[in-house]
Amino acid sequence: MTNALAGKIAVVTGATEGGIGHACAIAMLEAGARVVPVARNLEKLKATFAKYGDAAIPVAADLLKQEERATLIEKILGMTGQIDIFHANAGAYIGGNLHENDLQEIEDVVILNTLGALSPIRAVLPHMYVRGTGDVVVTGSIAGDSYNPYHEHVYGPSKTFIEQAVKLLRPNAAKQGVRVSAISPGPTETPLVAGWDPERLANARAAGEFISPAEVADALMFVLTRPNGQAIPKMVVTPKAFSML
Repeated sequence: MTNALAGKIAVVTGATEGGIGHACAIAMLEAGARVVPVARNLEKLKATFAKYGDAAIPVAADLLKQEERATLIEKILGMTGQIDIFHANAGAYIGGNLHENDLQEIEDVVILNTLGALSPIRAVLPHMYVRGTGDVVVTGSIAGDSYNPYHEHVYGPSKTFIEQAVKLLRPNAAKQGVRVSAISPGPTETPLVAGWDPERLANARAAGEFISPAEVADALMFVLTRPNGQAIPKMVVTPKAFSML
């Protein structure tokens, strides 16, 4: 897909090394886009994307903070002048039973997985609407699609929320020339799975029940490179050995 995204400016949140956002940022860079990777630690971002030179424009933001959620898009537009692709990927994970979860951790997961996506999407839409073009993509999860045997009572509903939000947004955005999509991965081996129960993690690895961040990035690239008249409302990507749908 060399140069498939040439001339485009892409933003991806949650671009910490080893995660889905990192892999997606690399895929878009290698497809010719200039990419704004966003995460909390600017120095780590700069080191991670240093080899891409001026094509990567790292930006630090803590999307748990309302002010930083509200000003992120304005800040980036001040640096780039345009945004063609906004990938709301930043997220947090908590598993286990609701009554056993820490209250602050619950609130952080809900805020990051919902408002951490919705607030910057709200801010970027007017810019895309004026230009009559753009792609908004969220990273959802199959954890919110059906009964979840892993007791993800907070993480699953938070992903259901953001996927439903973009589903309802999609028709209005399409009238303005903007495509809105969700990538809904199955278990993906990222730093987030460090929060899994150790036995579940070991069993999943042994059974081949993980996909890689790069495989999620492949799905993103498929969505972004459809002809202008096509849209992929939602793409579900799971390991072949895994079934929870």
